[in-house]
Amino acid sequence: MYTTASPFARPLFHEAAELTDEDIQHLVETIRTRVLRLLRAHGLLTDEGQLSLDEVDEPGDLLPLFQAASIQGRVAQGPDAGAPLERLNRIAAGGSRFRPPPLCAELNGFSLHAALVPPPRTHQQTYHGVLAPSSSWRDDVVIANPASRRALSPSPEATAGAPTRPAHRYLWSELMRRVFGIDVLCCKHCRSRRRLVSLITERSVILRILAHLGLDTDPLPIQPARAPPQLELAF
Repeated sequence: MYTTASPFARPLFHEAAELTDEDIQHLVETIRTRVLRLLRAHGLLTDEGQLSLDEVDEPGDLLPLFQAASIQGRVAQGPDAGAPLERLNRIAAGGSRFRPPPLCAELNGFSLHAALVPPPRTHQQTYHGVLAPSSSWRDDVVIANPASRRALSPSPEATAGAPTRPAHRYLWSELMRRVFGIDVLCCKHCRSRRRLVSLITERSVILRILAHLGLDTDPLPIQPARAPPQLELAF
């Protein structure tokens, strides 16, 4: 973490200890205690530790019941309603108890995985705190690398006449190249550098150009918002 003695002093870096399995287990215990305390405060948890969603009179009230059963790992409907479900990989081969992977912990239905798995088609790196893009301390803790910045920047011919910008802000083409490895300013046919010729914002001029090129001048219709489809229950 970074600390500073005053708003005008340079931030100082303090290295934290390496994360351990015991830290994850302790965090799971803390989360479980606070979540159960919150549920009891709102009257949603009985003394037996079960969510109080037993009184279901209408089919529309089944969704909270299913949610509660899913959280508790129990059967929601049928003759075995309320019985605990047998979880996969709970017992490993040979009858030994399943051991979670490193930096993962589980306690009575609460689980926490400290390994970061980014969702598909998103940035693989996310910066928080003083390393976030809008942090006022970022310029004081991030060391600029002029050599790498020159390598990622377009050629001088492509940026001739472009307005100046702060050193810590990247062009959209640089961001595309850094994040996705796509050089959008490079022509795929002749491999030369693209440059900005003009920027047209007037609607009448845009319509004339599209009509001259034989392209559709009508914008695509905007579909109205709709609710998600309701799955039909099988009973």
